[in-house]
Amino acid sequence: MTVAQLKRQIEPGQTIECTDAKWYSNGQVSESGVPERMQGLRTVTLKNTVGFYLNPTPEDGKRGSFCDWPRADELEELTDTTFVIASKNSNGEVWNRRSYLIAA
Repeated sequence: MTVAQLKRQIEPGQTIECTDAKWYSNGQVSESGVPERMQGLRTVTLKNTVGFYLNPTPEDGKRGSFCDWPRADELEELTDTTFVIASKNSNGEVWNRRSYLIAA
């Protein structure tokens, strides 16, 4: 499981969905579930050395979002269809964990 593998796996035109999101405070889950702003299928419209841009379907009426490539220690899981990113604060503690599904 490497960031290089994730970079090879993500391609423009693919659809990606956030399936789970958790926020942590003092080592405990403070919020869980996918916020409304992150729900729904998103299409990868741009990929570059910094990250990738996820654009919602026009029917959603939501804004797109840019995802930075995770650091090596932030990528917790990578399979052919899923990946998990655990964002860390400056102390190295996980404050946010997001699970994504790569649709065919």
